[in-house]
Amino acid sequence: MKKNWHQFDECRKEEAALIACWKQKAEQEVVPMEQNVVAQYNSMKSEVRQLAEKMAELQAEIAEHDRVIMTLQGLPSSRKAFRMIGGVLIERTVEEVLPAVTLNRNGVAQVLEQLNANIQQKEAAANELQVEGCFTHTI
Repeated sequence: MKKNWHQFDECRKEEAALIACWKQKAEQEVVPMEQNVVAQYNSMKSEVRQLAEKMAELQAEIAEHDRVIMTLQGLPSSRKAFRMIGGVLIERTVEEVLPAVTLNRNGVAQVLEQLNANIQQKEAAANELQVEGCFTHTI
């Protein structure tokens, strides 16, 4: 009977050692997973910041186009107007330049809308990752 208890006691010790080993391995695997989640989250937030900076640039460009459009609308259509195309200043008339500037402005506005949608998508994904990862991190 004493021998059985001794074997039972040794089995319990081995079992406890195995459980401790499994716990340690599980903790070691969780830490890199958490680090990966945090790194992925930080990467997404960095992308959002970069896209926001690009949006600010495009908003400034739209404002500049709007100022040019407002200025040109008050001028006679036959008046000379200069337009920069690829670094070269081209002489045209207001009648030719105004539609081109308006078209460019609308194109920039479309890109801005796409960037805004992309930012919202990335922010939602980052927030979802934050909730799934159960961590709190602020920029």
